[in-house]
Amino acid sequence: MYKNFYFPGENMGIENNMQEYVVALSKFPDWFSKYDYLLSVACAMDPFPDELRIEENLVKGCQTKTWIYARKDAESENLCWFADSDSMLVKGVLGIVIDIISGCNVSEISKINTDFLKDTGISENFETNRNIGMQSIFDRIHWLVFDNK
Repeated sequence: MYKNFYFPGENMGIENNMQEYVVALSKFPDWFSKYDYLLSVACAMDPFPDELRIEENLVKGCQTKTWIYARKDAESENLCWFADSDSMLVKGVLGIVIDIISGCNVSEISKINTDFLKDTGISENFETNRNIGMQSIFDRIHWLVFDNK
């Protein structure tokens, strides 16, 4: 499913989760340190199941092949998230986003968007096309939560 990169124990709500990452990433002295962190997050993610690497799970609008899939957990009613990308940078961002939204209820997930990436300073070094791809990732997450019925 996913590895918890930052939050020990229980999920404390999406706004707190985002703020924890904003604070943590603000402590990195420069973009290269954040980049290294994103790569380490990407390397620590669980493998994406091959059977989910299908067209239906691809994020439309990303320059790289990026997959996001969610299924409802029978016990908790929360969504279980799976994500991967051919780009290690994008995969690292996915790892953080999945970490933040995992365990959150549907109404909370609506609160996450690309402003979070601006607040962390992650997107400030992205080219326009990369930022458009990031918006596509958040659009896909919201589609899976709200429109995929």
